[in-house]
Amino acid sequence: MVRWNFTNAGVILCTVGAAAWGFREAFLKMNPRAESEWGTLSYSLLVAGFILTAIGVLAFLVPPMLGLGRPLKEIVDDITSRAKDSPHLHKFAEPIDLAALHEIYAHHFGKDVPSVELMRSWMKRCKTAFTLIYRETRKSGLFTSRKLVGSFKVLPLTTSGVKALQHGQATGASFKPEHICATENGASAYYIGDLFATDRIAKAVALYELQAYCTKISSPSVTFYARPLSAEGRRVMIRRGFVQMADGKSQPEIGKLCFLDLSS
Repeated sequence: MVRWNFTNAGVILCTVGAAAWGFREAFLKMNPRAESEWGTLSYSLLVAGFILTAIGVLAFLVPPMLGLGRPLKEIVDDITSRAKDSPHLHKFAEPIDLAALHEIYAHHFGKDVPSVELMRSWMKRCKTAFTLIYRETRKSGLFTSRKLVGSFKVLPLTTSGVKALQHGQATGASFKPEHICATENGASAYYIGDLFATDRIAKAVALYELQAYCTKISSPSVTFYARPLSAEGRRVMIRRGFVQMADGKSQPEIGKLCFLDLSS
């Protein structure tokens, strides 16, 4: 009903506006001196025609704008509803989680992922190496199931690990056990990687938890390293201020090692 009213109003106003405009032109053509003798009337017809036509065009635009608002509202409502009905929690991975996590890494990142054995060796050095994001499903307030929907890793690096990374002798998928700092407080740098999420809500939660974790371990002497593997990851790193390791100033590019120096 709203769309019918706006559309018909648009037709009527555009017609009246065009008629007023046309009447003015015809009136001036028939009476050349009318512009000076009837200036006020001529000007009024011109203004009325213009205003009525503009309002008519605007009336045509309102229905599509209203139609666009509905799907946007539905998206927001859907995200809010799902977030409310499906709470998320995070925890550090345990050895028993690594096999399943490795399969997910291989699915999302291809062959450029660490082996289960290497992941386990990192975890022996740093129990907080991998963070898992779970979504809990509840009905009537009661827990029914839990699903892994996101993850990321933050590896504290030793001096040798940083050197190996900077010289291209190690990557986020090939750090040796001795490259991982056994005491988190003793690390001077951290490597961030393997962030994945199954949907928009999980991505938002994973990014929030990653930011909270990095804020906790940040200090002026800490440097963060990362290598974007997707266009979205690159955009996130650009917003956070990462630059390429190669020259210390260029924006991140996919596959290129980047860093964020908090001391600068």
